Amino acid sequence: MRPELGLHLGTITDKHGRSFQQGTINAYVKAARALDQWTTQGGVEQDFTACDTATPKGARLGH
Repeated sequence: MRPELGLHLGTITDKHGRSFQQGTINAYVKAARALDQWTTQGGVEQDFTACDTATPKGARLGH
């Protein structure tokens, strides 16, 4: 999903109708990669696209 996220963001616009700049796309992909790694280590069964605000409360992470 992460590579597809970058491709997707490159084809859509923000709420103001402007294309996302490459730096913004890179930042979102980096954040998605970190969240994916975090959820994998925490034993979350789904990928990062299934996360919501309650996910951190239920994840078993060794912090």
